[in-house]
Amino acid sequence: MFGEDLTGCESGWEWSMVDRQEDALGDWIRSIATTSEPIEFNVVVPSFDDPPFALDQPIAPKPPTPKVAPRPGPSTSWLAAAAVVAILVGVVAVGALARSSAREAELAAASTPAARATAFWRAVEAADVPAILAEVDPDVDSPAMTIFGPASTMGQQFDWYKSIGFEWQLDRCLDVSPTQANCTVSASNTWSDALGQEPISATFAVQLNDDGVVNVDDVSNAFFGRWFPEVGDQFKAWVEINHPDDAEVMFGRNTAAHPEILKLYEVNTTRFVEAQAVDSDG
Repeated sequence: MFGEDLTGCESGWEWSMVDRQEDALGDWIRSIATTSEPIEFNVVVPSFDDPPFALDQPIAPKPPTPKVAPRPGPSTSWLAAAAVVAILVGVVAVGALARSSAREAELAAASTPAARATAFWRAVEAADVPAILAEVDPDVDSPAMTIFGPASTMGQQFDWYKSIGFEWQLDRCLDVSPTQANCTVSASNTWSDALGQEPISATFAVQLNDDGVVNVDDVSNAFFGRWFPEVGDQFKAWVEINHPDDAEVMFGRNTAAHPEILKLYEVNTTRFVEAQAVDSDG
């Protein structure tokens, strides 16, 4: 009999214990239902020997949380930086526009006939042949742009000026038309200085095209009309009287400023100055 009940013994025992406990619980409930005595429950309630506050004392209010000023967030800083950048960009743009406008005005002023004629005469004043040629239209038939002197090229003209101590001095140039400026200039040289003659002033019309100066004209013959009778003719007469052989070469038909003529002008200029000094001393 044990052998047959041994299999599953534990599970069978467990179930028989549960059945007994249920039967006991049922008997206990039925006995309570038939009695009038009060039932006591042994419920353990925790007690507080030291309560955190006295029950008969008012509870102190909780102190208010201090307010902290909000710190500027990333969005505020970004907006401020963006505003500064926008202002700087505006300032830079205005400055660039002002510089551009000033540059345009400068270029416009530099391209007027008066400005271009001034550049030409400044180069003449400095005896700077390359700078003079840079202001002259390269297609002009006479590259010399002969203003005054026995020359066929600009280089020869200034070689002659050097031999007689001749210099131009610019006063100013004024616009006359889109293709012309009138320039007031004066000139003097070793001869006029020896004669005590003040520099002779006159107005020259400078004609221009898109490529440069194309013509320089003595307005009303004002310069030549004074230079020859007051200075040039006196030098020529002195050479013809005192050095007739030189005069024949210097003032003959072939008056191009070649080396021989330039040398004769230089020598006789020195002689003329010395003669004027002697005459003034006597």
